[in-house]
Amino acid sequence: MTSPRPAPTAPTRTVWIAGMPRSGTSWLAQIFASHPEALLKLDPLFSYSFKNAIAAESSDDEWLALFAAVATTADEYMDQDFLRRDGLVPTFDAKAAVPSLLAIKANRHHGLLARMLELPLDLRLVLVVRDPRTTIASWVNNPTEFPADADIAAEWRSGSCRKGAPGEYWGFDDWLAVTRQYVDLASTHPEQVRVVRYEDLLHEPVQGAAELLGWCGLAMHPQTEAFLTATSTEHDDRPRSVFKAPDQLAARPVRLDPAIQQEIVADTIAAGLEHYLDSALDRVQP
Repeated sequence: MTSPRPAPTAPTRTVWIAGMPRSGTSWLAQIFASHPEALLKLDPLFSYSFKNAIAAESSDDEWLALFAAVATTADEYMDQDFLRRDGLVPTFDAKAAVPSLLAIKANRHHGLLARMLELPLDLRLVLVVRDPRTTIASWVNNPTEFPADADIAAEWRSGSCRKGAPGEYWGFDDWLAVTRQYVDLASTHPEQVRVVRYEDLLHEPVQGAAELLGWCGLAMHPQTEAFLTATSTEHDDRPRSVFKAPDQLAARPVRLDPAIQQEIVADTIAAGLEHYLDSALDRVQP
């Protein structure tokens, strides 16, 4: 079943969901997609329709025109048709003819976030941070995202083997820079920016989802509750699947060299970002 297409009218509000790759953004984006009043699009600046169509120096009018066009353009990538066909994300049947909220999920172009906050637009940022050990481990153990001929020891920090296009962020150094940026944006723009700790949302998904949806003007919906139940009980090991049962995730040790993990922990603490280290990981290490 294909997803319903929106009427050619842009929603009145926008939420931009961002995070490092492998940080839980796909699952969080589907929480928004499950709500009838939300229209989800994947990173437009990486799509064929709007590839690198905007830059920080673009005018307000150009930015606003981009958001309006994204909301009303059918696109195989932005609409997730390729993921839905493989059962990696669900189909949500209950959808408003003209959703009131445009949700955009992106793992790139973090350098544009500050510019977005200057726009004359009802826009909010939901920024996801996952423990850097599991973020990096999930990346380097994913054959679709970590090149087979790349050396983990040489790449885990810089992520240079995956930076083939503008706006790419990979590796632990980028995790540090992006997380610092998120914390700063939330401090300077508290009414527009929320930083979500992935592990907290995983532990209390219904409460966390209700708070985020409410912050964006949406009440919890039965379709969202059903989605959260499914993702809490069903498990699909495919990397792009959003069905990841928390009990199975929690029981697994981090598949990353212990020396690299120790370096990550030390540098995260030195950067003042220890809040984003998950203490539960220490209980499942070999």
